[in-house]
Amino acid sequence: MREIKVNELKEGMTTAVDVFSPKGQLILKRHQTVSAFDIAKFGFYNIASVYVEGSSAQEKEEWNKKYAIIKEKYRDSIDNLHEYMNDILYRNIIPDKNTLIRDSVEIFDRFETSYELFDALQVLKQTDVSTMAHSMNVSIIARLIGVWAGHDTEKLDEISMAGLLHDIGKFKIPDEILLKPGKLTKEEFEVIKKHTVYGYEILNNFKILESTKRAALLHHEKFDGSGYPFGYTSDKIDDISAIITIADVYDAMTSKRCYRDGMCPFDVIADFEYDGISKYHPKYIGMFLEKIASSYIGSNVLLTNGKKAKIIFVTEKYSRPTVTLLEDNSVLVLKDEKDIKIAAVL
Repeated sequence: MREIKVNELKEGMTTAVDVFSPKGQLILKRHQTVSAFDIAKFGFYNIASVYVEGSSAQEKEEWNKKYAIIKEKYRDSIDNLHEYMNDILYRNIIPDKNTLIRDSVEIFDRFETSYELFDALQVLKQTDVSTMAHSMNVSIIARLIGVWAGHDTEKLDEISMAGLLHDIGKFKIPDEILLKPGKLTKEEFEVIKKHTVYGYEILNNFKILESTKRAALLHHEKFDGSGYPFGYTSDKIDDISAIITIADVYDAMTSKRCYRDGMCPFDVIADFEYDGISKYHPKYIGMFLEKIASSYIGSNVLLTNGKKAKIIFVTEKYSRPTVTLLEDNSVLVLKDEKDIKIAAVL
């Protein structure tokens, strides 16, 4: 199965999942041959892309080859970023913006769909939980948010830069606190919180984009004033810092840590839904949740009742999409199910 943009669809392709309009109207059932009329209808209903069937063996082989290339590039990029950090911290040298973001942008550009991006990152980041890997992930995810928001290339490059350097202040936090395999004490958490100010102080020694410095300082601020280090509210938080905040929280919660396993993406979406309106930039958070949930349409999932299902439609309750059970193809609307949710993406 693969996601195809509507303007790239060809007659004779076969739908892999039901195709719905943005308002939830069924347009074409799965396993149907796509006609010229269907393609025109998709355009009329503003459907951006459709999941179509393909040779599973061939697709798997192609993806494995592509993933192997991305994996090697990802590892090299982490090593390069570590060298750049050493230059900044210990040699008082900062590479130019294009050099710093080159690896991050190249990895981002290798993904054809947002599903590919999240699927690959979910695997890659479980093998490396370092600050470098987290910073690379945040840079890539934040750039995707910027693309979804329609920002131009110059702004996207600023976002990528801010993502890479947002956590540089953590290098001043003692490892016994930063890597502690358990709950931090109140005093230890106060030390951790200082990494935002440390990051700004480090970057302020260089001629570097102000948005990068601000992202290092403000990426833990929340729109309702509940964040740190200053308890700023929405009027004092710039767009790029707000984007980095969302990407930072999402990557941190879905990544494995020394004290816990990574959370299921739909549990993280649920957490965002719970307090996202008040804590995060309204321009970005709703769009982010809708887009990331939609990225998993067509994916197989494990439900909390032990049954396997396929996501076919995302509702206004993004953490509880509509699924079909693999055992009998029956439809289950999770937003109407109090005791059933997605436990894992398979």
